[in-house]
Formats: sequence, C-alpha cells, structure tokens
Amino acid sequence: MSKVEDFIAGAGVGALAGLLIGLSTASVVGTAISAIAAILAAVLGLTKAKPELVEQQRFRIMGFGIFATLALLCGLLLRVQDLLAPSISEQINQWQSAGYTEEAARAYTAFARLGIKPDGAEIISVPGPRTVLSSGTSSTHCNNLKSGNRTVSQWISAARAEDAPWPDIADIVESSRAESQADIVNAIWRVLCEA
Repeated sequence: MSKVEDFIAGAGVGALAGLLIGLSTASVVGTAISAIAAILAAVLGLTKAKPELVEQQRFRIMGFGIFATLALLCGLLLRVQDLLAPSISEQINQWQSAGYTEEAARAYTAFARLGIKPDGAEIISVPGPRTVLSSGTSSTHCNNLKSGNRTVSQWISAARAEDAPWPDIADIVESSRAESQADIVNAIWRVLCEA
C-alpha cells in the first residue's frame, strides 16, 4: 500500500469511530466502539510490526487520529445543536398541518422542545430531552422483550405480538443462522432498549 492509501485507511476508521461517539447519547456506543477497537488493531497495524511496516503504521495512525478528532467534533455539533431535527418553524407547521391552531402549535412545540407546559393542559409525564437521534422505542415493549429465560423461538413469538419494529426484527432473527440467533436477539435488544 502507498502512504496515501494507508492514510485513507486510518482516516476512514477514525471518521467512523469519531462520528459514532460524537452523535451518541447512550452507553450502547461503548459496545459498538469496543467492537470497532478490535478492527482498529488490524486496520491500523497496532500489532508487533516488522521494521519495514512501521512507516505504514505511522500514516494509518495519523489518518485515524486526525479524522477521528474532526468527526467527533462534527458529531458533537450535530447532536448538541440538534441539526438533524426539523427546525422549530417546521415543527409548528407539522402541528398546524395536523389541524391545530397556530397558538396551540407553538405551545406544543415549546413543550416538546423545552418542556414548557401549555396553558390549560394537564401533563401526565414530562418528556425527557429528546433529539432526532434519541431512541423512540417504548420501555413497555423493551420490558416485554427482555430475553431472560426465554428460548429464541419464544422471543420471536413475543416480538411478533408487539408493535413495529419488533415483528420485522423477529423475521430477521428467524432468518438468521440458528447458532447466531441468541446473540442477535441480545444485541438488538441492547441497541434498541438501552440506547
């Protein structure tokens, strides 16, 4: 590989890792990053290298470091400023399109974004800080689908009885290799319910 190719190899992995960390609001990214770390050792060549490969490692690590830092900053900017979510005016328009008055639309948007209670509304529960990147999975579904002492086939049946996206996930699990199904169930549940 040339120096440029080595730099690009490190940069690609660095950008992925930095963006994942920057966009994350959950601990589940720690699991993903630990999986990526295993790949990093191979891609960056962080094993004992022959002297002639040391320079290749240097360029891979340099590409990784630079692009991981840039992607991390970009991910943080996107998440903190919620740049991937609809603008406030778009959210107000969505409420108005649903048939609410402009005043009610503004009140509901303020409630969703800032937690400001609309006049005359009874609040059952205040929403937590949500962004476009937050998990929208119901905790009821997650509690119902904890694998616990179930077999994979019992979990698949339970998932099919829940709302979307669980029936589709059940199909994916069922179509997977039998020896991998339990691991897939646990990984999917962690991603959707612990995020």
